[in-house]
Amino acid sequence: MRRTIQRFLASAGVALAALIAAGPRVLLAQGADSAPPKAAAQKPDSTGGSPALATTSVPRYLANHPRQLHLTAKQSDRIREVATWLDTTNAPLRAQFQQVTGGRPLRTMRPADRRRLSPQLQPIIQGIRANNQAALDSVDAILNPAQQQQLQTLVSEYRQRMQQRQAHPAQP
Repeated sequence: MRRTIQRFLASAGVALAALIAAGPRVLLAQGADSAPPKAAAQKPDSTGGSPALATTSVPRYLANHPRQLHLTAKQSDRIREVATWLDTTNAPLRAQFQQVTGGRPLRTMRPADRRRLSPQLQPIIQGIRANNQAALDSVDAILNPAQQQQLQTLVSEYRQRMQQRQAHPAQP
């Protein structure tokens, strides 16, 4: 279970970097309780017109969809606290990432520019990964074994869909 979560965390970090690179696109998590967790997403900043990076992590997804794993009220409250901690801890790191890249998507940069920025971005990405790992460990401690298995299934289904989406990108 822990190895799967660590693998998910690594892919979530990559997904977060990809979403940061995606620029001002708005990606919202699905609202239905039956939807699997999203690794990361962006939404507009409520304080101004410019979009700010915000994530929808596994803890945030579970906090917003407690029926997905049949969470008790106490579990839901504890997971909501973990999600809030993760959001506030990662916010300065996401802002640093945006500052280093100048708000430009990585995929639009020349390879030489990406290589030049890589040493500055690596510590930021590692910090986000460490925070995500700590949050997943906390969530794992809150869930009972059946819920942990259910979460693992949801995450693996999500990863399979993302791999299929990468293998067969939608035609514009």
